[in-house]
Amino acid sequence: MSETIHARLNDEEWAMVKSLKEKTRASNSKLIKQGLRLVYSKFKRPVPKNALEAAGNLVGMFKSPVRDYSNHKKHLQGYGE
Repeated sequence: MSETIHARLNDEEWAMVKSLKEKTRASNSKLIKQGLRLVYSKFKRPVPKNALEAAGNLVGMFKSPVRDYSNHKKHLQGYGE
């Protein structure tokens, strides 16, 4: 599906388009599409592959006085009964 967009450009913006056309020999349409993709890529967030990646730099941020809960007697009290 193809859609058409009409945009009003001020003198400065039109000068940018003309300059880019001369430097790249690309059409107005191609320049606008490339610009849109560039802006979109700045806002697009990558999807994390796992929980560790999603947590990012928060992992290990807080120190616990108990190093490992898997062998902490108070933590395991009543487990498996």
